[in-house]
Amino acid sequence: MKRITSVLLITVLLAIFGVFGATAQNTAPWSAQFYNNRFLAGNPTATASLSSLNINWGTGIPAQGMSNVNWSARFATNSVFSTPGFYMFSVLADDAFTLRVNNAIFMDTTGSPQPGKTLNVMIPIQGGSNHIQVDFIQNTGVAFIFVNWTFLKPLGGGGTGGGGPVIIVPTPIPPNTVVPSAASVTTQFGNFTPCIGQSIHQSNCFVSSGAWNAPNVGSIQLEPRILIWGNCTPGAVVIQTVFMGQPPRSTTCSKTEAGFFLTPVNT
Repeated sequence: MKRITSVLLITVLLAIFGVFGATAQNTAPWSAQFYNNRFLAGNPTATASLSSLNINWGTGIPAQGMSNVNWSARFATNSVFSTPGFYMFSVLADDAFTLRVNNAIFMDTTGSPQPGKTLNVMIPIQGGSNHIQVDFIQNTGVAFIFVNWTFLKPLGGGGTGGGGPVIIVPTPIPPNTVVPSAASVTTQFGNFTPCIGQSIHQSNCFVSSGAWNAPNVGSIQLEPRILIWGNCTPGAVVIQTVFMGQPPRSTTCSKTEAGFFLTPVNT
């Protein structure tokens, strides 16, 4: 599956998780280091520069030479905050992460991953450049990381003050909210982007290839609706997170090669 960073996907996620919204100025690009292990061990397998930390890899690889399971990454940036104050940092990740600001840990889910849950923490930030680092761990299934922050109130303006407690608040997720997936998919059986945008069955975008023994529209109509969109191998069964905050489920790749639906219980 291709790495997903589309504006459409991010817009949809921001609408669902309205707590996101950065107010820091002059944020430099995020440096990214990817490791083919879950422990940030050894030399990075790949590096990259990212304009933001709002990325959904789906079940694909994060960089050339990487596996799509059991990997880790370190993301870092120096962000200039023009207004000293308390900022609410929001992180949505699958699987686990550690958030550091100026080398102090403010959130850490590595001992108890909370995939698909938006976590918020209020952090006192001094003006000027501040170092922000996110260590990320991917086990299996889909992988995504969304990090942002918004200004709450000035320092010393009442409330907890600089030495007050850190507040971590899980944001409620609507029942059966599907995890992020590809915003655009094209296979040999057609362009499925309209079906993704309208949340309709894949048969509405299916075009027969005309090849011998190829699937026809009738066989596609018999499939359950695709929930996790992205190029895949027909018939492949993958255990992955489908709904936010729920246990992984068995999914099957559609004959359209355009994504995964829930594996029927009688198969």
